[in-house]
Amino acid sequence: ISMGIIRNRLIQRILFWFEQICYQSSCKVVALSEGMIKELKKKQVPSKKLVLVPNACDFREFELAAKAGEPDPFAEYRETPDTKICVYAGTLGLVNNIDYLINLGEQFRCQGLNTRIVIIGKGSQEQRIKKKIEESALQNHVHILDPVPKRQLIPFINAADACISTVQDVPALYNNSANKFFDALAAGRPIVINHGGWQADVITENELGIVLTSDVAKSAQGLDSFLRRNNKADLEQKIKQFARNHYARDLLFNRLLNDALLPCVERAEANHN
Repeated sequence: ISMGIIRNRLIQRILFWFEQICYQSSCKVVALSEGMIKELKKKQVPSKKLVLVPNACDFREFELAAKAGEPDPFAEYRETPDTKICVYAGTLGLVNNIDYLINLGEQFRCQGLNTRIVIIGKGSQEQRIKKKIEESALQNHVHILDPVPKRQLIPFINAADACISTVQDVPALYNNSANKFFDALAAGRPIVINHGGWQADVITENELGIVLTSDVAKSAQGLDSFLRRNNKADLEQKIKQFARNHYARDLLFNRLLNDALLPCVERAEANHN
Protein backbone atom coordinates (compact mmCIF):
# COMPACT_ATOMS: atom_id res chain seq x y z
CA ILE A 1 0.00 0.00 0.00
CA SER A 2 2.81 2.41 0.89
CA MET A 3 4.44 1.74 -2.48
CA GLY A 4 1.21 2.47 -4.31
CA ILE A 5 0.78 -1.08 -5.61
CA ILE A 6 -2.56 -1.77 -3.89
CA ARG A 7 -4.73 1.28 -4.60
CA ASN A 8 -8.26 -0.04 -4.17
CA ARG A 9 -9.65 1.57 -1.00
CA LEU A 10 -11.92 -1.37 -0.18
CA ILE A 11 -9.08 -3.87 -0.43
CA GLN A 12 -6.90 -1.58 1.69
CA ARG A 13 -9.56 -1.44 4.43
CA ILE A 14 -9.92 -5.23 4.37
CA LEU A 15 -6.16 -5.69 4.69
CA PHE A 16 -5.86 -3.22 7.57
CA TRP A 17 -8.78 -4.97 9.31
CA PHE A 18 -7.17 -8.38 8.83
CA GLU A 19 -3.88 -7.01 10.17
CA GLN A 20 -5.58 -5.87 13.37
CA ILE A 21 -7.35 -9.22 13.77
CA CYS A 22 -3.97 -10.96 13.58
CA TYR A 23 -2.50 -8.76 16.31
CA GLN A 24 -5.55 -9.05 18.56
CA SER A 25 -5.65 -12.85 18.22
CA SER A 26 -1.95 -13.33 18.93
CA CYS A 27 -0.46 -14.31 22.25
CA LYS A 28 2.80 -12.60 21.24
CA VAL A 29 3.91 -10.56 18.24
CA VAL A 30 7.55 -11.12 17.27
CA ALA A 31 9.09 -8.12 15.50
CA LEU A 32 12.37 -8.27 13.60
CA SER A 33 13.46 -4.68 14.23
CA GLU A 34 13.07 -1.71 16.56
CA GLY A 35 11.34 0.10 13.72
CA MET A 36 8.70 -2.62 13.54
CA ILE A 37 8.16 -2.35 17.30
CA LYS A 38 7.54 1.39 16.97
CA GLU A 39 5.06 0.87 14.12
CA LEU A 40 3.21 -1.83 16.05
CA LYS A 41 2.87 0.48 19.04
CA LYS A 42 1.38 3.11 16.72
CA LYS A 43 -1.16 0.48 15.72
CA GLN A 44 -2.13 0.13 19.40
CA VAL A 45 -0.56 -3.31 19.89
CA PRO A 46 0.10 -3.61 23.66
CA SER A 47 3.78 -3.46 24.63
CA LYS A 48 3.42 -6.64 26.71
CA LYS A 49 2.64 -8.54 23.51
CA LEU A 50 5.72 -7.36 21.65
CA VAL A 51 8.99 -9.29 21.49
CA LEU A 52 12.02 -8.07 19.53
CA VAL A 53 13.96 -10.90 17.88
CA PRO A 54 16.01 -9.76 14.87
CA ASN A 55 17.55 -12.12 12.33
CA ALA A 56 20.62 -13.96 13.55
CA CYS A 57 24.22 -14.22 12.39
CA ASP A 58 25.49 -17.68 11.44
CA PHE A 59 29.15 -17.34 12.42
CA ARG A 60 30.04 -21.03 12.11
CA GLU A 61 29.24 -21.30 8.40
CA PHE A 62 31.23 -18.18 7.55
CA GLU A 63 34.21 -19.24 9.65
CA LEU A 64 34.29 -22.72 8.10
CA ALA A 65 34.23 -21.20 4.63
CA ALA A 66 37.05 -18.79 5.55
CA LYS A 67 39.21 -21.65 6.90
CA ALA A 68 38.70 -23.60 3.68
CA GLY A 69 40.88 -21.00 1.95
CA GLU A 70 38.98 -20.95 -1.33
CA PRO A 71 40.32 -18.76 -4.18
CA ASP A 72 38.94 -15.24 -4.58
CA PRO A 73 35.69 -15.59 -6.59
CA PHE A 74 36.06 -11.94 -7.65
CA ALA A 75 39.60 -12.30 -9.02
CA GLU A 76 38.51 -11.66 -12.61
CA TYR A 77 36.81 -8.40 -11.59
CA ARG A 78 39.80 -7.01 -9.66
CA GLU A 79 41.64 -5.04 -12.33
CA THR A 80 44.41 -4.31 -9.80
CA PRO A 81 45.21 -5.64 -6.30
CA ASP A 82 43.72 -2.38 -5.01
CA THR A 83 40.30 -2.88 -6.66
CA LYS A 84 37.50 -2.91 -4.09
CA ILE A 85 34.47 -5.20 -4.58
CA CYS A 86 31.03 -4.38 -3.18
CA VAL A 87 28.60 -7.28 -3.42
CA TYR A 88 24.80 -7.20 -3.52
CA ALA A 89 23.34 -10.69 -3.00
CA GLY A 90 19.56 -10.86 -3.18
CA THR A 91 16.43 -10.36 -5.20
CA LEU A 92 16.36 -8.03 -8.19
CA GLY A 93 12.83 -6.80 -7.58
CA LEU A 94 10.90 -3.56 -7.52
CA VAL A 95 11.48 -3.04 -3.80
CA ASN A 96 15.24 -3.51 -4.03
CA ASN A 97 16.10 -0.39 -6.05
CA ILE A 98 18.83 -1.99 -8.14
CA ASP A 99 18.90 1.20 -10.23
CA TYR A 100 20.71 2.83 -7.32
CA LEU A 101 23.53 0.30 -7.74
CA ILE A 102 23.73 1.03 -11.46
CA ASN A 103 23.94 4.76 -10.76
CA LEU A 104 26.61 4.09 -8.15
CA GLY A 105 28.64 2.08 -10.66
CA GLU A 106 28.31 4.90 -13.17
CA GLN A 107 29.74 7.32 -10.63
CA PHE A 108 32.66 4.96 -9.93
CA ARG A 109 33.45 5.13 -13.64
CA CYS A 110 32.93 8.88 -14.02
CA GLN A 111 35.09 9.69 -10.99
CA GLY A 112 37.79 7.18 -11.91
CA LEU A 113 37.30 5.24 -8.66
CA ASN A 114 38.73 1.72 -8.48
CA THR A 115 35.64 0.17 -6.89
CA ARG A 116 33.31 -2.34 -8.56
CA ILE A 117 29.84 -3.72 -7.85
CA VAL A 118 28.94 -7.41 -8.18
CA ILE A 119 25.23 -8.29 -8.10
CA ILE A 120 24.28 -11.91 -7.36
CA GLY A 121 20.62 -12.76 -7.88
CA LYS A 122 17.55 -12.85 -10.08
CA GLY A 123 14.17 -11.13 -10.09
CA SER A 124 11.54 -9.24 -12.03
CA GLN A 125 13.93 -6.37 -12.82
CA GLU A 126 16.81 -8.54 -14.01
CA GLN A 127 16.45 -8.13 -17.78
CA ARG A 128 15.82 -4.40 -17.52
CA ILE A 129 18.87 -3.96 -15.30
CA LYS A 130 21.09 -5.99 -17.64
CA LYS A 131 19.92 -3.87 -20.57
CA LYS A 132 20.64 -0.68 -18.63
CA ILE A 133 24.17 -1.87 -17.81
CA GLU A 134 24.79 -2.64 -21.47
CA GLU A 135 23.33 0.65 -22.74
CA SER A 136 25.42 2.60 -20.22
CA ALA A 137 28.56 0.60 -21.06
CA LEU A 138 29.06 -0.29 -17.41
CA GLN A 139 30.10 -3.90 -17.97
CA ASN A 140 33.50 -3.26 -16.36
CA HIS A 141 31.99 -1.58 -13.28
CA VAL A 142 28.79 -3.53 -12.54
CA HIS A 143 28.61 -7.31 -12.92
CA ILE A 144 25.56 -9.57 -12.54
CA LEU A 145 25.97 -13.24 -11.55
CA ASP A 146 23.31 -15.93 -11.27
CA PRO A 147 22.10 -16.74 -7.73
CA VAL A 148 23.72 -19.64 -5.89
CA PRO A 149 22.65 -21.65 -2.80
CA LYS A 150 23.47 -20.03 0.54
CA ARG A 151 26.39 -22.34 1.29
CA GLN A 152 27.99 -21.48 -2.06
CA LEU A 153 27.24 -17.76 -1.56
CA ILE A 154 29.25 -17.51 1.67
CA PRO A 155 32.69 -17.47 -0.04
CA PHE A 156 31.51 -14.52 -2.16
CA ILE A 157 30.52 -12.56 0.94
CA ASN A 158 33.77 -13.48 2.70
CA ALA A 159 35.77 -12.25 -0.28
CA ALA A 160 33.90 -8.95 -0.65
CA ASP A 161 35.25 -5.66 0.64
CA ALA A 162 31.71 -4.57 1.55
CA CYS A 163 28.13 -5.83 1.29
CA ILE A 164 25.33 -3.62 -0.02
CA SER A 165 21.61 -3.65 0.79
CA THR A 166 19.33 -1.21 -1.03
CA VAL A 167 15.61 -0.42 -1.09
CA GLN A 168 13.35 2.14 -2.70
CA ASP A 169 13.01 5.49 -0.92
CA VAL A 170 9.79 4.49 0.86
CA PRO A 171 9.81 4.95 4.67
CA ALA A 172 7.70 1.82 5.18
CA LEU A 173 10.65 -0.21 3.86
CA TYR A 174 13.18 1.23 6.30
CA ASN A 175 12.10 -1.18 9.05
CA ASN A 176 13.07 -4.24 7.05
CA SER A 177 15.37 -6.86 8.54
CA ALA A 178 17.40 -7.93 5.51
CA ASN A 179 19.44 -11.14 5.56
CA LYS A 180 22.14 -9.22 3.66
CA PHE A 181 22.69 -7.06 6.74
CA PHE A 182 23.24 -10.03 9.06
CA ASP A 183 25.33 -12.05 6.59
CA ALA A 184 27.67 -9.08 6.24
CA LEU A 185 28.05 -8.82 10.01
CA ALA A 186 28.68 -12.58 10.34
CA ALA A 187 31.47 -12.30 7.78
CA GLY A 188 32.89 -9.17 9.41
CA ARG A 189 32.26 -7.15 6.27
CA PRO A 190 31.18 -3.49 6.29
CA ILE A 191 27.49 -3.10 5.51
CA VAL A 192 26.42 -0.39 3.06
CA ILE A 193 22.79 0.75 2.78
CA ASN A 194 20.97 3.61 1.04
CA HIS A 195 18.15 4.30 3.48
CA GLY A 196 17.31 5.47 6.97
CA GLY A 197 15.80 3.51 9.83
CA TRP A 198 17.14 1.23 12.55
CA GLN A 199 19.86 -0.33 10.38
CA ALA A 200 21.21 3.11 9.50
CA ASP A 201 21.30 3.97 13.21
CA VAL A 202 23.15 0.74 14.08
CA ILE A 203 25.68 1.23 11.28
CA THR A 204 26.37 4.88 12.09
CA GLU A 205 26.47 4.60 15.88
CA ASN A 206 28.79 1.59 15.84
CA GLU A 207 30.84 2.46 12.73
CA LEU A 208 30.00 -0.82 10.99
CA GLY A 209 29.82 0.56 7.47
CA ILE A 210 28.37 3.56 5.66
CA VAL A 211 24.91 4.94 4.93
CA LEU A 212 24.58 6.32 1.41
CA THR A 213 22.21 9.10 0.34
CA SER A 214 20.24 10.18 -2.71
CA ASP A 215 23.31 12.18 -3.78
CA VAL A 216 24.88 9.27 -5.65
CA ALA A 217 28.01 11.21 -6.71
CA LYS A 218 28.92 12.03 -3.10
CA SER A 219 27.89 8.55 -1.97
CA ALA A 220 30.22 6.87 -4.49
CA GLN A 221 33.13 9.03 -3.36
CA GLY A 222 32.28 8.46 0.31
CA LEU A 223 32.04 4.68 -0.11
CA ASP A 224 35.34 4.44 -1.97
CA SER A 225 37.03 6.62 0.65
CA PHE A 226 35.57 4.53 3.50
CA LEU A 227 36.92 1.30 2.03
CA ARG A 228 40.42 2.77 1.60
CA ARG A 229 40.87 4.55 4.91
CA ASN A 230 39.85 1.61 7.13
CA ASN A 231 42.14 -1.30 7.89
CA LYS A 232 40.26 -4.39 6.66
CA ALA A 233 41.46 -6.75 9.41
CA ASP A 234 40.72 -4.30 12.24
CA LEU A 235 37.28 -3.50 10.84
CA GLU A 236 36.47 -7.20 10.45
CA GLN A 237 37.32 -7.90 14.08
CA LYS A 238 35.26 -4.94 15.27
CA ILE A 239 32.20 -5.90 13.21
CA LYS A 240 32.28 -9.56 14.26
CA GLN A 241 32.58 -8.65 17.94
CA PHE A 242 29.56 -6.35 17.68
CA ALA A 243 27.60 -9.06 15.88
CA ARG A 244 28.43 -11.66 18.53
CA ASN A 245 27.27 -9.34 21.29
CA HIS A 246 23.95 -8.49 19.63
CA TYR A 247 22.96 -10.99 16.94
CA ALA A 248 24.38 -14.38 17.93
CA ARG A 249 21.94 -17.17 17.07
CA ASP A 250 21.90 -18.76 20.56
CA LEU A 251 21.32 -15.38 22.20
CA LEU A 252 18.34 -14.61 20.00
CA PHE A 253 16.90 -18.12 20.19
CA ASN A 254 16.86 -17.90 23.98
CA ARG A 255 15.03 -14.59 23.73
CA LEU A 256 12.47 -16.10 21.36
CA LEU A 257 12.03 -19.12 23.61
CA ASN A 258 11.79 -17.29 26.94
CA ASP A 259 9.95 -14.13 25.89
CA ALA A 260 7.59 -15.51 23.22
CA LEU A 261 7.22 -19.28 22.96
CA LEU A 262 7.13 -20.32 26.63
CA PRO A 263 4.67 -17.57 27.69
CA CYS A 264 2.33 -18.67 24.90
CA VAL A 265 2.57 -22.31 25.97
CA GLU A 266 1.89 -21.36 29.59
CA ARG A 267 -1.09 -19.27 28.53
CA ALA A 268 -2.49 -22.13 26.43
CA GLU A 269 -2.09 -24.57 29.31
CA ALA A 270 -3.78 -22.16 31.73
CA ASN A 271 -6.72 -21.70 29.36
CA HIS A 272 -7.01 -25.45 28.93
CA ASN A 273 -7.09 -26.07 32.65
